[in-house]
Amino acid sequence: MAPKKVPVEEPVEPEEPELVEGDETELETGLKLPLTPNDVGRVWSLDCAAQSKLLTELLGLEAAHPPVARREIICDFHLFNLSHSKMQCLTQRQGAVFHAIMAAILDKMAGWADGASQAHDS
Repeated sequence: MAPKKVPVEEPVEPEEPELVEGDETELETGLKLPLTPNDVGRVWSLDCAAQSKLLTELLGLEAAHPPVARREIICDFHLFNLSHSKMQCLTQRQGAVFHAIMAAILDKMAGWADGASQAHDS
């Protein structure tokens, strides 16, 4: 009797995020979405290090927050909110809206006008 072949698992490649219809950047309510639903899907499809890099690029965090430590904290804030929205099984659009709300709250708490941090950097 021949030995049984052990099934070989093929490496799993990350799935491309599903494109969403109506990839808007502003809601009817006037809320501006810093990330589109497709951006949220792209972030969700990556590993942690790649998520940070992509999010820093998409949100322009390098220019908005030159001090590295501050930029990392703000990036982690956004990543936490996106991770939380994914764990709550929100859609990409709902995740983009949740992110926009949390980003607006952060801006208001920090006293940044329109997200511009340079006015209050010390």
